[in-house]
Amino acid sequence: MAMKKAEQPRNSWRSAFIAGRSSPPQESNEGSHVVVEPFKTIPAFALFLLISASSAVGHGQATEFRIEGTLLSQESSNCSLILDHPFTAVGAFSGALAWDPNEAMYLGAAAGQALAEFEDLGALDFFHLSSCYPGNLNFGLIFWDFNNGVQYWLPDGIDDEVLQVELITALGGGDTFLIATETNFCFGSIGELVVSSPGGFPSYPTPGVFALEVEETVAATVFLRGDFDASSTANIADAVLILNYLYLGGATPPCRDAADCDDNGLINIADPMNLLLRLFTGGPPLPPPFLACGSDPTDDSLDCQEPPGCI
Repeated sequence: MAMKKAEQPRNSWRSAFIAGRSSPPQESNEGSHVVVEPFKTIPAFALFLLISASSAVGHGQATEFRIEGTLLSQESSNCSLILDHPFTAVGAFSGALAWDPNEAMYLGAAAGQALAEFEDLGALDFFHLSSCYPGNLNFGLIFWDFNNGVQYWLPDGIDDEVLQVELITALGGGDTFLIATETNFCFGSIGELVVSSPGGFPSYPTPGVFALEVEETVAATVFLRGDFDASSTANIADAVLILNYLYLGGATPPCRDAADCDDNGLINIADPMNLLLRLFTGGPPLPPPFLACGSDPTDDSLDCQEPPGCI
């Protein structure tokens, strides 16, 4: 995929919007966000365009987007659009992502972790989040509470995850997936790679191409907890085999996860005791997967060296 860095075209500031201001905005601090009351003399539609297409960084290219993440081969996984804006608050951003459509398919997108508080406040408005063609995502987001007429600002910072993008890639483990930030050609100037900040002058982050690692997907092993001998049922023979393994040098379980009857990541005397209590005294059921085959919900060092025979 041939994607190169390119100089971003600059759009002139719409002086008609500035002329509509009657007084400076009134600012107040609410939690970690700066709240700015809207200008009453600007029509709502004009204010909408003003927020989405303008910014005022005043520090050259200090405001930049980048894309991070690791994708799983042939499995749904997320990458993150990161915004670095160390010198300015941000009230809106828009642009596009592009990739080779033969390498990945777009599944969906959502606001990133840095915008979680805005979601709680009801101050996120995706005025467009769509795909014009395969291998493309157009995004545009305003931190604006339309119900109360309030503009919010993300305080200056770095490493802010502003968007999570869900993709499924056809690439294999060890391959590299290329994804680019670019101008949104589908929506014209309103969709440029642009960031909005207090003050009124647009900031255009530099388009770029980013390489993401693709990891091989490892299928989860299914087993039945307590089923030491892989007979598809947990019974007294399994408890005896666990005791033989622990104290008499008996055979190693083909699936050590199955022998971990209390799911604590260890195989010890408690495991056959828990199984016997369940079988003969009505003790509590073993942790899942016990009533039916399944994967281990707990991340531990135990694994299955051989197929556990779970059916």
